[in-house]
Amino acid sequence: MNTVKLICILLLSFSCFSQDAWQPLSDFPTETRIKTSFAVSDGAIVLTSIDGSAVINVYAYDVSSDSWEQKADFPYLLGNGFTSFTLNDEGYVMCDDEPNFSVFIWKYNALADTWEPKTGTSYSDFGFGGFYGATFAINNLGYLLVSGHSSEHFKAYDPISDSWTVKASYPSYNDGYQSGFSIGDKGYFAYNNDNFSYYNEFWEYDPTSDGWTRKADVPMDFFSPDASFSIGDYGYVGMYPMYQGQFYRYSPTQDIWESIENCGYGGTNNFSFSIGDFGYVGSGVFQDPSTGNTVFSREVWKLDPDLLSVSENELDTVFVTPNPAKDIISVSGINENVGYEIYSLNGVLISKGQTMNKTINTSYLSVGVYILKFTFEKSSNYLKLVKN
Repeated sequence: MNTVKLICILLLSFSCFSQDAWQPLSDFPTETRIKTSFAVSDGAIVLTSIDGSAVINVYAYDVSSDSWEQKADFPYLLGNGFTSFTLNDEGYVMCDDEPNFSVFIWKYNALADTWEPKTGTSYSDFGFGGFYGATFAINNLGYLLVSGHSSEHFKAYDPISDSWTVKASYPSYNDGYQSGFSIGDKGYFAYNNDNFSYYNEFWEYDPTSDGWTRKADVPMDFFSPDASFSIGDYGYVGMYPMYQGQFYRYSPTQDIWESIENCGYGGTNNFSFSIGDFGYVGSGVFQDPSTGNTVFSREVWKLDPDLLSVSENELDTVFVTPNPAKDIISVSGINENVGYEIYSLNGVLISKGQTMNKTINTSYLSVGVYILKFTFEKSSNYLKLVKN
């Protein structure tokens, strides 16, 4: 077993209560950083980069053979931020011309293995020091939310007319790190960032009314989604830090989030997409908690929603007070004492134990932010814990 696989298994041993719904696939061809990914036909396209190189490599995934093939490199080398969507079963990749606050868009022809430049769009600024884009697609229109603070930062792209149209301004914080997907004729963005302050808001966009509606917050209240896709009538979000493999499923008809089985992969900056009735995540990087070193993962995992075991715990009812904490915190929403673990934001285990009379002693913790994990019979829940 190679080192990457061994470390991933060690990291995931505390968080996965079942792997039935998540199945490992063939490894990604190389250790790399993921730029963006999108699904086409019976496969997917993944754009990657290697540290120290400006070349953007492209790999195609074939579902039928569970295999990867390198394709023509992406032609534009100067972009830092990348995002993408699929329209009419064709992939479109957007990247930035940061000095000019512009976004270039390229269409990928899978049969010819060629990239065709299309009409880009410009903005008054990118905000937050760079280009961060989140997308979804509805009825063969692509929607792009670009980081920034003007009213023009949410636009729709029409591939027929090769043109952009400004849409209703995104109503919340917009310094990037949102994650998007669409279900039916609605689009969704999860999470918001305001100068490194993260908000677990969840917003629905209706293209018919060109309006936004706030929906049930994502249960996790720290960091941001690192994987997202939709399958059928549900949206799926995988949370950072990804070595915990924590995933949630959203039902728009009920406007609720459910904790599903943890994923088996161990990366951040990974790829994610859905093809047919299945979801896929993989590759990327993570930080080894024991050494602090960056480790590249080549693992790829497939989600079969029909095999899911949804957590029986009600996520919204488990919380701690006071938070920010002082010496003792009380745990609400549990029927009996449960096991807990406290981690640093780098994933280093600080302490573990059992709640006593539904309380936890935090007097020994230094001032800072921590991850508090509760262990139940069939799942684990995570909370952000602030110590003053």
